[in-house]
Amino acid sequence: KPYVIVQVADKDGAIKDGSRFVTEAAKDLENAEWKHKMNVAGCNVGDSLVFTVKDSDVGHDSTAQDLVNGLLGRATLSADLVKSGYFGELQLEQAGYNAQAFIKVHVEGRDPNPADLSWMGAALAAG
Repeated sequence: KPYVIVQVADKDGAIKDGSRFVTEAAKDLENAEWKHKMNVAGCNVGDSLVFTVKDSDVGHDSTAQDLVNGLLGRATLSADLVKSGYFGELQLEQAGYNAQAFIKVHVEGRDPNPADLSWMGAALAAG
């Protein structure tokens, strides 16, 4: 049962603390749909969004190999597309040998609001 983890990465590609958002697991591996809405706070100019697709049916014994096998693919939405907004498919990297997999995303870009700015200030103070 696949699910998606969405995280904010800074301009250097490092994942930001507190930026982990997880969808529910889809019922169908072949034609997974999430239709999940989320507000991602703390996304600064230059930040990207990282979409990691994993399989919840793999990795139950927590061995290193099973945790690696649970990865179905990863895609990154660039900073400029996060800012302007994006509706379309992203190709998943690390989807397997000779495998082509995609995830369709809809991101509504916008300028940060006061709540976002507050979160950013708290994150900077903690870091």
